[in-house]
Amino acid sequence: MWAVKEQQHKLCDDCSCGVANDDWSHIDFWATSQDESDQEHASITAALETLGWLSHSHKSDDSSYFTCAVCNDIQCSNPQIWVTT
Repeated sequence: MWAVKEQQHKLCDDCSCGVANDDWSHIDFWATSQDESDQEHASITAALETLGWLSHSHKSDDSSYFTCAVCNDIQCSNPQIWVTT
């Protein structure tokens, strides 16, 4: 029998909302042009295809600096923990 190890990924709150609800409208608020918005959405889509299926696990109790696994932004907060198997 194969044992599959669960992989944990730290996501920012914006990307967690995007993954959970397929709502990426937050990109349009900070993008300075439609091209920038389209490019960021393409980058996020590529990151999600690389990660595979994600399931929300919990919000970390540890507040620290981390890089979001989806948007690659550096955040200082409690990351949302998503897992893949």
